[in-house]
Amino acid sequence: MDCFLACTRAHESDTSGGYGAVSAGGQYRGAYQFQQRTWDAAVTGAGFGEYAGLPADAAPPEVQDAAAAHLYAVSGNRPWGGRC
Repeated sequence: MDCFLACTRAHESDTSGGYGAVSAGGQYRGAYQFQQRTWDAAVTGAGFGEYAGLPADAAPPEVQDAAAAHLYAVSGNRPWGGRC
């Protein structure tokens, strides 16, 4: 899992702000570039529902990692275009 998370961060945000990254249009946020609806479901599923409704980039790194790990457990790498 750690390798997947590191690879995904490298593709999604390491060159554009890391955990605080925001896409040019503002639709994708955080290290894993979550859309708000996906973030809300993933962060709640990971046990951090208090971060649902907030943008992903506002959550601490460990919460973003947990949400990405949960989404990966549920959906594999499809949400990230099959990379990593």
